Amino acid sequence: MENSTPTPAPVKPVQPPPLIRVRVTFTKSGSLIYTGALDMQKIWERVLRRAKLNIAYTQGFNPGPRINLASPLPLGVSSEQELADFWFVTCPDLNEFCERVNRAAPPGMRALTAEIVPLSTPALQTRVDAASYRTGFMPGELFDKAKLSVDSLLSAETLPRERRGKPYDLRPLILSLKAVTEDGGGHIEMTLVSREGATGRADEVLSALGLDASAVTLTRTKILLKPDSPVIK
Repeated sequence: MENSTPTPAPVKPVQPPPLIRVRVTFTKSGSLIYTGALDMQKIWERVLRRAKLNIAYTQGFNPGPRINLASPLPLGVSSEQELADFWFVTCPDLNEFCERVNRAAPPGMRALTAEIVPLSTPALQTRVDAASYRTGFMPGELFDKAKLSVDSLLSAETLPRERRGKPYDLRPLILSLKAVTEDGGGHIEMTLVSREGATGRADEVLSALGLDASAVTLTRTKILLKPDSPVIK
């Protein structure tokens, strides 16, 4: 007689709850300006753990925190507005997010804003379009020479440069460049293309202006993104 025991119905896998994606703007200054992008991810992981925020981790043999920094900041450059996306397993309270992060953060890192963005939003690195920079104050004679160089550079049709042995034209990568006069001197402001395969470097602009990049302080003031779907408030 055949066994009439019914075949058990297949067990449907339990779907995990959807993750929450939060975009954070933060500053980077002090000794942190000499910290590279990979180490910044490790610092963020420790900060979020101390702040008791449930960061999501990737799957596989070597899981890592789901952190997406917009654009690596050149070593030695401070920033007034960095961008990073984080994925959380539970929705953090955005009203206290920055305060909790800042209590756990090392000197030189400060969260400014936090907002939820759609999970379908493209990766931050693919959306970076340009970046703005500002030099530190330059005294009279040095600034006057830099100001003349700005006018000369802007009138140039091409600015042949070489990077890693390959020639390229720096001129089309400069979206804006101006000398801003202050009492006793001034500073230089610039906005440069920052796309994959076409990135203008602020230190190379300074070199083209006849300035010693190692003797001029630089701050990234803003990262400009390509248009995308509106942020969910």
